[in-house]
Amino acid sequence: MLVLLFLGIALGVSYLLTRDVVRPLQDLILKLKINDDTNTSKDDISILDDTFSNLVDNLGQAFQTIQEFKDSLEDKVKIRTRELEHTLNELRDTQMQLVQSEKMSALGQLVAGVAHEINNTINFVSGALPPLTNRLNELKGLLAAESKTASTSTVEDYGRIMKSVDVLLDNIWEGARRTIKIVNDLKNFSRPDEEVWKPVAINDCLDSTLNLAYHEYKHRLEIVRDFAPELSNVNGSQSQLNQVFMNILINAIHAQPDGGMIKIKTWEARDKVHILFSDKGTGIPENMLGKIFDPFFTTKEFGKGSGLGLSISYGIIINHKGEIMARNLQGGGCEFEIILPVL
Repeated sequence: MLVLLFLGIALGVSYLLTRDVVRPLQDLILKLKINDDTNTSKDDISILDDTFSNLVDNLGQAFQTIQEFKDSLEDKVKIRTRELEHTLNELRDTQMQLVQSEKMSALGQLVAGVAHEINNTINFVSGALPPLTNRLNELKGLLAAESKTASTSTVEDYGRIMKSVDVLLDNIWEGARRTIKIVNDLKNFSRPDEEVWKPVAINDCLDSTLNLAYHEYKHRLEIVRDFAPELSNVNGSQSQLNQVFMNILINAIHAQPDGGMIKIKTWEARDKVHILFSDKGTGIPENMLGKIFDPFFTTKEFGKGSGLGLSISYGIIINHKGEIMARNLQGGGCEFEIILPVL
C-alpha cells in the first residue's frame, strides 16, 4: 500500500510539472520554432538561449532609452530652473526699480513742497528790497544835505556807512536772485511728469542742472559751456531730461575727485540736437563700457551707487526717440553723447 501511495504522489507531481512547466515551455519552443524560419535547425536549448539573449538586449535598449529620457528630463528641468531663476531675478530687479521710482516720486513731491515754501519766504524778502532801496536812497539824500554843515570826520563816517550799506544791499539782492533761481530750478527738476510733452529748451535745462549742482563742483572743477546760441527745442519732459543731465554731470564730477574739467557742448545737425558731456577723469574700463546702461551695474564702490542712474537715463532717452552713447577719450576721460530729434 505504501508503495502505491508514493507511486500515486509521484505521478501527481509529474503531472503537475508537465502541465505547469514542461508543456508551456514546449509550447513556447514550438511557437519560437514556427516564428524563427531562419533557425529551424537549432535545438530547443539554442532557441531558448537566443531568445533570452534577445530579451536581455531588448531590455538593455529599453533601459538605455529610459536613461536617455531621464537625462533629457533632468537637462530640461535644469534649463527651466535657470529660466525661472532668471525671471525671478528680473522680477526682483523690477521691484527694486519700482521702489526706487516711488522713492524718487516721493522725493520729487517733497522737493516741490519745500521749493514752494522757500519761494513764498523769498518773495517777502525780494518784495521788501525795492522799498528798502528807495528808503535808503532817501536817507542818502538827507545825509548828503546834512553833510554840508557837518564836520569832515562826520562826512567820512557817513560815506563809509553808506558804502557798507550799498555792499550789503547788493549782497541781499544777489542772494535773493540766486535763491529764486534755485527754487525755480528745483520746481522744474521735481515737477511731476506731464502726460502731454512740451517744447523743451535744452540749453536752459543744462543751465538749471549746472546751477543745482554748483555746490558739487564749485572751487574744484572747471565747467566749460559751449552752447549753440540758436538751438531748436525738443519735444519731451523737462523734468526727465533734467534727471538725465544731472545723472551724467554727477558721474563726471565724481570721476574727478582731485579736480579737473567738464565740458558741455550743444549743437544741431540734420534735425537732431546733440548734447556732449566730456570729462578728464579715469574713463570707463573697456570690458565694462558695453554694460554701463544695464540695471544695477556700477563701477563705484559698494554702497556708493545704486547702478540705476544710467539705466534710467537710457530708458528716458529711448522714450524720447533719442540715442545715448558713451566712449572713452584718448589721453583719459570719457564722454557721453545724447542725440534728440528736434521739435
